[in-house]
Amino acid sequence: MYVHGAWNAICDRCGRKFKNFQLKKTWDGYYVCPNDWEPRHPQDFLRGKPDNQTVPWARPEQEWNFVVPENVILDTKGVGIRGTDGEYITSTED
Repeated sequence: MYVHGAWNAICDRCGRKFKNFQLKKTWDGYYVCPNDWEPRHPQDFLRGKPDNQTVPWARPEQEWNFVVPENVILDTKGVGIRGTDGEYITSTED
């Protein structure tokens, strides 16, 4: 079909031949026929909201300070040994 000022063009999706005025440009720059044309997805236009994840107040982590008498008997890991009553076993050496 002859149309003055028109030229043949190829659809970027299906590869079929059309006249230039029959092709539509997609949002990503391709020229496609009416059968292959799709509007841009609405989810592409959504923007996320910032999520503030900070806590209202905080303190630095405290170090544990255990007071152990000097004459406590320690096991192989350096931990004081406790008796059946829960008290530390101490050495009587002075």
